[in-house]
Amino acid sequence: MLPGSLLVLTCLLSTAPVSALKQFPEAKEYEVVYPIRLHPLRKRDVEKPEPKETFETELKYEMTVNGKIAVLYLKKNKNLPAPGYTETSYNATGKEVTSSPQIMDDCYYQGHILNETESDASISTCRGLKGYFSLGDQRYFIEPLNPTNQDEQEHALFKYDAEEDKVNGSCGMDDVSWPPGLQQNVSLPNTRLVKLNDQKFQEHKKYIEYYVVLDNGEFKKYNENLDEIRKRVFEMANHINMLYKKLNVHVALVGIEIWTDKDKIEITPNATLTLDNFSKWRGRSLLRRKRHDLAQLITSTDLSGAMVGLAFMSSTCSPYHSVGIVQDHSSNLHRVAGTMAHEMGHNLGMIHDSYGCKCPSTVCVMEQRVSFYIPTDFSSCSRVNYHKFLEDKLPNCLFNTPLPADIISTPICGNQLIEAGEDCDCGAPEECTNICCDAETCKTKAGFQCSSGECCGRCQLKKAGTVCRPANNECDLPEMCDGKSSSCSSDRFRVNGFPCQNGRGYCLNGRCPTLQQQCTQMWGPGRGPTSLYAHAEKKSLG
Repeated sequence: MLPGSLLVLTCLLSTAPVSALKQFPEAKEYEVVYPIRLHPLRKRDVEKPEPKETFETELKYEMTVNGKIAVLYLKKNKNLPAPGYTETSYNATGKEVTSSPQIMDDCYYQGHILNETESDASISTCRGLKGYFSLGDQRYFIEPLNPTNQDEQEHALFKYDAEEDKVNGSCGMDDVSWPPGLQQNVSLPNTRLVKLNDQKFQEHKKYIEYYVVLDNGEFKKYNENLDEIRKRVFEMANHINMLYKKLNVHVALVGIEIWTDKDKIEITPNATLTLDNFSKWRGRSLLRRKRHDLAQLITSTDLSGAMVGLAFMSSTCSPYHSVGIVQDHSSNLHRVAGTMAHEMGHNLGMIHDSYGCKCPSTVCVMEQRVSFYIPTDFSSCSRVNYHKFLEDKLPNCLFNTPLPADIISTPICGNQLIEAGEDCDCGAPEECTNICCDAETCKTKAGFQCSSGECCGRCQLKKAGTVCRPANNECDLPEMCDGKSSSCSSDRFRVNGFPCQNGRGYCLNGRCPTLQQQCTQMWGPGRGPTSLYAHAEKKSLG
């Protein structure tokens, strides 16, 4: 195992076999529904439709759910796939083949049931309506009985009941691999320990550039059909993004790699060994050719025991440890997506929910038995863990909005990412709330100086010398606006070696590590340089 890294696992309590190809959820009965698409009369409906607009930005469907009329509201996920998205596979000779597909189905949506306080939805409209939505405490799955390009047709509506899958069993934190001395430091989070003074820091939108790798077993499991594999991964990514939007985190799928010829690492039921192998491969191979923040390996291998996932704790943005592995443990892709979101949560500093954690829905993402359920939110503990991770680790990669120059796909006005040739991008005209930005052109409105950026206030450039990013600590330096650009300058910090904490430490890349802190982190509370030296001396003499 890689030294100094914390592994966290997820357990599966069900031993029932799952089908690899059939997508109907594990339900015995379903209701036949006929969704009716509601067509609002808009100006664009009576004009010649634009050829690029294959799928509407917003959709509404009326259907009968549990004997009552319900209206499903859907909004297109315009960043699936993300700008700069690539696909990698291998030919018969083992040569890497990478492409940047430009023409793809833009048919992935998120939404909710109208007039319901607790409701979420992640739906694909590529071939009928296929996906998941919640209505109160009940979860539903919908998919067409005869998949075609028509959305108004007979669909099967399933009520999901996880109790049908349960068997006796348990799994817990005893199975976690911890660095020496760290386990006793982890406890139920206390909101009083977390500094939330910098509201802008917490509310700033974060981006996870997400990369998914599928092993050779997955390729064979889905009949070597790259199109079907892509659609499955896209639906999973759409569901994960729906969940993390609740934390103001945008999960952007920037690439998929499928090991079509053979596995590039040794994959065994030993999850720890497989994770180590994957993390090393990512560091020496994947990161060299594709920039991303976090990668997950989806495997068809049945992991040992009750385990279905493993990830390094609090590791996001690390070149080696920002990884996780997930077993494709269910034909229900939303259950697998829940496990993927759970492992990602560990990378972001979240531990398993325990007694005292408040979950705003029936099941939250960091529920220990998440592989049973379809989580819909994050608990109070997860939110505190996540905020503490942001403050302690300062994962800068999450704050890096993809630069226009780094985006290699065709710019799309309305996808909420500022790309080449755009001053701003506030989404579709009906959702734009930026008064400085023209949503139709993604340009700053006439008469204004700017429309986005930390150095833009009320559509005008802030004065030179205005602090746009305050110092986080004594080793960091504040950044100032220059009066010419709406963007804040790149992060600066004191020169490495500058004394800090009253001489107890020296600045290193914007932080102030001390010998005492490092000893405590490695060996636990109460251990310091003096006691460790005495221990080492005694051991050598003995």
